[in-house]
Amino acid sequence: MRQARCPISGRHGPGPPTPSGSPGLQAGDHARVIDTMDEFLAVRPEAKFAHYLMMVAALGAGAVTAPGRAFSDYENSIGTGQMHLWFDRPPGGWTGPAGGSAPAGR
Repeated sequence: MRQARCPISGRHGPGPPTPSGSPGLQAGDHARVIDTMDEFLAVRPEAKFAHYLMMVAALGAGAVTAPGRAFSDYENSIGTGQMHLWFDRPPGGWTGPAGGSAPAGR
């Protein structure tokens, strides 16, 4: 059976996430996470990842560039690799260039 790729760590199957800078949410690659959601749902993420999907849709969906930073270490006791991430608003806005500067006049 093929294992799904975790959108946080970019790894296949269960296990703790990789360090910061990995593909997916920690890299701010929200378009990739959204595009691979069907594959990720095969591993039955908590609440079908709806909390994240609602948040990212409200902020700009696949255009969001905000990198996630680990709010704590690996947290899920059953080996799913789930953890809490925090998304700071980038200086250029939620959908601006990653690490970009704030728009003029702001």
